[in-house]
Amino acid sequence: MHYQAIVVGLGSMGAATTYYLAQQGIKVLGLEQYAIVHENGSHAGQSRIIRKAYAEHPDYVPLLHKAYENWAKFEQATEQQFFNDTGLVYFGLPDAPFIQGVKTSAKAHHIPVELYDSKEGQSKFPWFHIPDAYQVAWEPEAGYVTPERTIASFTQQAQKAGAILQAQETVQNWQLKGTQQIEVTTNKATYTTERLIITAGAYASQLLPNLGRPLQTTRQLLAWVQLDKPIDLSKLPCWIFEVPEVDGIYYGFPAIQPPWLFDPSTPVKGFKVAHHTRGQAIITNQHSLLPDEAYIAQEKENLQNFLQTYFPTLNGAFVEVKQCLYTYSPDEHFIIDYLPNTDRRVVVATGFSGHGFKFVPAIGEVLANLALGNTETDELIDFLRLKRFQ
Repeated sequence: MHYQAIVVGLGSMGAATTYYLAQQGIKVLGLEQYAIVHENGSHAGQSRIIRKAYAEHPDYVPLLHKAYENWAKFEQATEQQFFNDTGLVYFGLPDAPFIQGVKTSAKAHHIPVELYDSKEGQSKFPWFHIPDAYQVAWEPEAGYVTPERTIASFTQQAQKAGAILQAQETVQNWQLKGTQQIEVTTNKATYTTERLIITAGAYASQLLPNLGRPLQTTRQLLAWVQLDKPIDLSKLPCWIFEVPEVDGIYYGFPAIQPPWLFDPSTPVKGFKVAHHTRGQAIITNQHSLLPDEAYIAQEKENLQNFLQTYFPTLNGAFVEVKQCLYTYSPDEHFIIDYLPNTDRRVVVATGFSGHGFKFVPAIGEVLANLALGNTETDELIDFLRLKRFQ
């Protein structure tokens, strides 16, 4: 019942962290309160955009380079494809915050991004209605990754390397024991460990009393549209729209053919669209996981209005709506660090705010290194440490 490291939460970050620890021969236990792949967190929904010209802040780009490198290595190791290089097209006013952020990161880090006026953009991307005042940016090295298959593969490879994974086991509390051990109590057993890594997503607040910074969890909706009539969208890339005076961005994907699940059962069909903004604030419990029909109706109307205005080609019925849980830090940037007052024995990764999945293999390696005291990747996440709040 003693391990060198315990990872709490086997979603995207936890699964990758467990893999990188096991690869180094560490005796590691991974604990997950639900099934290994589930829809009660932030990593379900078929697809996640991956991009380098990072609008959120240029400091993320070196971490993205590491992520791209590690995605390629993991694909080679597993002989599977997770990254699909469809490219990504951005639409918005030239001086709008997100479009400006894309151009700033691209310039600072020499990332290939092509800029067009609305007329050129309309010719290259005929599926969209592009207002005359808009600028269009094309990032060819972007695309999407498949979250469910990624998590299932990381956990499977971790087990092959010797990790012990326990699903349907909920961590109730943990506490430091002396100077060498941490005691972790679940609904099924008590374990001890030398290092604890908490990657609990929307459930992190319950396990981080010493974080000292509030986390907010929100409910977000993902929707799939089935076309009314057959239209050739085979060359449709991923896309992002920044609409004036509307908070956040709208985004979407090409229709993704199965198998996008590691073990597909009933694949969701159609084109996925969503609105990335602060959704409905919730407290994570069994009640919050139930659908809120009024909120769903409101968000469907929001998406329908957007599609009718800017994406008239995508005309059809909503065939599926799913929820995703975001976890926001106070400044909406990731928190990756040692938990205060734990003598660097507890590592925390939280606040991924709906834009973390593309970083999964990089952050998995970073968290494993932090737990082991390896400083090799420290520079990549220095701007994400808790000291920025001081």
